[in-house]
Amino acid sequence: MKEKNYRDVSVINLENNFKIFVACDSSGGIGLKEMDELKVPPEITGYYTVNVITCELESLGVHPSLIINNVCAEMDDTAKRIIQGINRYLDEYYPGEEISLSGSTEENFKTYQTALGMVAIGHKKTQDFRFFNTKSKNELILVGRPNVGDEVLKNEDENINAATVKVLRTIKGVIDIVPIGSKGINYEAENIGNYRNLNLKYYENEVDLYKSSGPSTCCIATVDKDIADLKEIKKLLNKPVETIGIYE
Repeated sequence: MKEKNYRDVSVINLENNFKIFVACDSSGGIGLKEMDELKVPPEITGYYTVNVITCELESLGVHPSLIINNVCAEMDDTAKRIIQGINRYLDEYYPGEEISLSGSTEENFKTYQTALGMVAIGHKKTQDFRFFNTKSKNELILVGRPNVGDEVLKNEDENINAATVKVLRTIKGVIDIVPIGSKGINYEAENIGNYRNLNLKYYENEVDLYKSSGPSTCCIATVDKDIADLKEIKKLLNKPVETIGIYE
């Protein structure tokens, strides 16, 4: 059994021609506890944390089979409300699918700040998996906008989700997809190029390439510009879409 990382996702190769994919994320100081910095209902915390890990898996064409939700707070009522947020997300973007939910809570000590760690696990046949196929002359597009903190709720219509990524993967001419987190667009975009020894040239744009995208409110994708139709992508996704660069 061998393990390899594809960006933020750990991939375990099994002997029976299967791969196990593991994505994780954490959240701290976001909730309604005394010392939370960003005051939002715990349901929102759960909803947007599971967005990160499902988008990570879906960017690799993997559906989650198991969500593990470890809440560093009591079950009643912080964890219950976080679970409600997770279930709302799964009902919206995975209706009718059987996704197991497991986790743990802190029942021995009183906590004063909301904190949690979340993991999504999925699997895929080895021959069905592809990533890092970007080539010279492929363009880079941005889907959604980088939002963080209270911007996430203020600009909710801009945010991507698991459904956005699933649709994006089906569009002809789309190659690699990468959700953006706290390290910003430039970090992830350069990593794509570095893997293939390509240089990235940005077009003139007004996007903050270094801003945190919080709970993966946007993603980048590389596209074959001779095949992919930007107008069609915008129509299918109903999210902001902009071409921001090219690999050379």
